[in-house]
Amino acid sequence: MTENLPVLAICGYSGAGKTTLILQLLRYLCDDRGLAVAILKNDVHGLDIDRPGKDTDRFFQAGADVYARGPKQSILRAHPQAKQGFFFRLQELTDHYDFILVEGHKSIDLPKVWLLSDDEAAPPGEIERVLAVLPRDIDRM
Repeated sequence: MTENLPVLAICGYSGAGKTTLILQLLRYLCDDRGLAVAILKNDVHGLDIDRPGKDTDRFFQAGADVYARGPKQSILRAHPQAKQGFFFRLQELTDHYDFILVEGHKSIDLPKVWLLSDDEAAPPGEIERVLAVLPRDIDRM
């Protein structure tokens, strides 16, 4: 299902350096190569992107997906829906972006790079589709 999508997951435990590597990749992909890149982030602790009481949060709490746009940015805050699951969103995004990086989602069926933490020797055994394992003590770019 995802074999032909321009998608790569960057995985590892908290503190392994996922954000640092993604920022380096973005400089290369966006600045050096001129590609349009989307990031899909999974935060197991929950996202905090809107303050309670603001209109956009009230609309979201009432059940609407909210697309907010300002002069320099826009954001979509959407409810998870079974009929429009994660892979549906990936396929939809490929119409608008050259490459998609996924942060987290370590168990998802996507090709991935695993970043080792200081105390790890290998990714957990249940993690599949690992293309590369990068220890902390090397240049990851």
